[in-house]
Amino acid sequence: MIIGLLLGLQSVNAAKKQTVKRVTTAEEFLKALGNDTRIVIPGYTVLKLTPAIEDEEIRAAYNIGEFDIYYDHYDEYNKPRLGWSDQFDGKELDIAGMSNLTIEGEGDMAGIIVEPRYAYVLSFFNCKDITLRNLTLGHTDSGYCQGGVVAIRGCQNTVIEGCDLYGCGTEGIGADRSNGLQCKNTIIRDCSYQIMTLEHCKNFSFTDCNFYNCREFSLINVSFCEEVTFTKCDIHDNDGELFSVSGNPIRMVNCTIDHPVGRLGEMDLVVDEGIVWENQWMGDLNHESEDGDCTCGEGEDDNEMMYTDWDWDEKPLTLPADVKKPTIRDFFIALADISRSPLMQQTGAAVRFPANSELDVLEVDVPNGYILAGYSTENHLEGDYRAIECCYWRMKNGHSLFAINHLFCTDALGVNFYDYDPTTRVLTPNPLITLYQGIPSEIDCRAVLPRLGKSVQMVDAENLYRLLATQTWNGERFELKLTDEPSKFGGTPLTKGGVYDMISFVKKYYPNSFK
Repeated sequence: MIIGLLLGLQSVNAAKKQTVKRVTTAEEFLKALGNDTRIVIPGYTVLKLTPAIEDEEIRAAYNIGEFDIYYDHYDEYNKPRLGWSDQFDGKELDIAGMSNLTIEGEGDMAGIIVEPRYAYVLSFFNCKDITLRNLTLGHTDSGYCQGGVVAIRGCQNTVIEGCDLYGCGTEGIGADRSNGLQCKNTIIRDCSYQIMTLEHCKNFSFTDCNFYNCREFSLINVSFCEEVTFTKCDIHDNDGELFSVSGNPIRMVNCTIDHPVGRLGEMDLVVDEGIVWENQWMGDLNHESEDGDCTCGEGEDDNEMMYTDWDWDEKPLTLPADVKKPTIRDFFIALADISRSPLMQQTGAAVRFPANSELDVLEVDVPNGYILAGYSTENHLEGDYRAIECCYWRMKNGHSLFAINHLFCTDALGVNFYDYDPTTRVLTPNPLITLYQGIPSEIDCRAVLPRLGKSVQMVDAENLYRLLATQTWNGERFELKLTDEPSKFGGTPLTKGGVYDMISFVKKYYPNSFK
């Protein structure tokens, strides 16, 4: 009996064994795809799939033929092979019939991007035991109607762990007739339509995930699925009806949902203890009225009244030729000139001519590379930022990393990063850099940029004097350090320092926003 058990274990282990293949180019990635394979993408490596898929010679070399993905008999894609499908503005990579395949990033900022707006970044047909781990996946431009980040069609036992699925794909995950998905510690953000669409699926679980900044239409769409559970997920700052659930109910366990009750949508939920309904809206024009309904702009068109820069990552910025040695002022002006935000535009004008500023707060510290600007509650426009701050650091490759932090009244839209190449004079958006990598999902914190030094303070959203973590820039990436000690900045006022400046601003102009 013991010998039989050992032989059985050896057989199972042999079946799970994977050949490790490290790849640094899209062509190497295509070549490596196959059964029983673990594909490793090194840190700071972004694979641009579209040029490789569009190349006829590469498609011929790896036998990548055309798929008819609208023919929904997924079981016919039962042999390991690669295909492409026409998605109006480009070709989508389709992976069919593969098993025991892992695609993972090694270190920070390992990712895959595609250019066609209507194509999924990774699309799996009739696959089994697929794992995506520690990857940033997204598009270079916004799409409409279709084209998300990860598609799972007729698949079994899929794992998505520690990933960042960002727009402007229409949705983070699209799944159809699939059994078994474990999505853990994963972000779905900035999608132009919904968060996910699940149809005729079974045994799907989402644990410690963060869904935010997705907008338009219903966001979590579940149709005729069984055993779909969300556990300890944080769903916030989205625009649209949150749920569209038909068929069996979904289960929410210890989740935090920050969304107006009037826009929860059609749903049949099994709500376990611990769910939190904050019932308030942060981010654009939507807000709670006295009767609990959500109002939007008193009849104005929402898009006309939206001032925030959702599409920031689509806009490389070229500095003027006469700017020889750019400062924080030059970086900010280049961004402000293309921004839709009145605060950004007014700050850009004020940075040029500080004496004419009508802002309530304006601090321009060129020697230390720091800018802080903001409106009081009386002067800000609905749908616009309340405050902004920015700084930059040197990178080991000779570039500069420009960071801008957008602050709303009681929440932060986030910190956006740009890579400045002095040889091309271009600021390129870098959505792969994030300050929330590695921070447990239960920690609700806000980022505050430094006027001095390289450490971003991650402070308690409910008490800005409490420091929860620091993210320190080392020239290549941010290094996280968690702490539960009160911030040292809480007791001693500083004449210089981003933390003190931002806390002072919030306390003075938004005294009821924080405890």
